[in-house]
Amino acid sequence: MERELNPKFASPRISEIGVIKNVKILDKYKVQFQLKQPYSPLLTILTDRSGMMLSPTAIKKEGANFSNHPVGTGPYQFVERVKQDHITVKVFEGYWGKKPKVQTILYHPYADGNVRLTNLSSGNVDLVNTIDYKDIDQIK
Repeated sequence: MERELNPKFASPRISEIGVIKNVKILDKYKVQFQLKQPYSPLLTILTDRSGMMLSPTAIKKEGANFSNHPVGTGPYQFVERVKQDHITVKVFEGYWGKKPKVQTILYHPYADGNVRLTNLSSGNVDLVNTIDYKDIDQIK
């Protein structure tokens, strides 16, 4: 949290956690946040990207380029990101749990609903996370 709050690192999450004045480690399992003002959404915000643990090894290795080489703990590992085109992940062979059946996932950022619909209808993509209301009957 201290790293994310440090202006030197220009965290993209600062607008979400900027209400935190300081962080104090109480013991091995507890931290205390002192806030600049009361802020009820903080717990919700910390369960999303702003509260994710980051790999100190990856941060040290990648430095300012860290966000372009994410490291996680799930069944997939990052392969590449081409801005405004796609993000690719593949099965992480070192994953501790059950291996997924899908070996590679390609994410495409289709901002336009017509483009999403066309790609879904043509079979170019297997799923989309948003369908425009006007297209629901067509998709059914």
